[in-house]
Amino acid sequence: MRADPVVSAGLPVQLRLRQVDGREIGLSSSAVELAPGAHTFLVDCRVEESGAVNRFVVEEELEPGGRYRLVANASARNCEAVELIAD
Repeated sequence: MRADPVVSAGLPVQLRLRQVDGREIGLSSSAVELAPGAHTFLVDCRVEESGAVNRFVVEEELEPGGRYRLVANASARNCEAVELIAD
């Protein structure tokens, strides 16, 4: 499972994976390997233009051998939602 890199490199929206199942994820991590099953993710979404940061809890069931990524649903001003999709 992966999210956007911590450094946005000018991207308009940045996702930061904060926790998985209550376990903190290091600042330099942009990907984690997880066992299949139910997981809870704590994700921060930052919109560059406005500087707005929203925090989301995403709960998903991961399949064996699956590859996933976090995707933001955002406008130029605000992050509305974050979801985990198959990659």
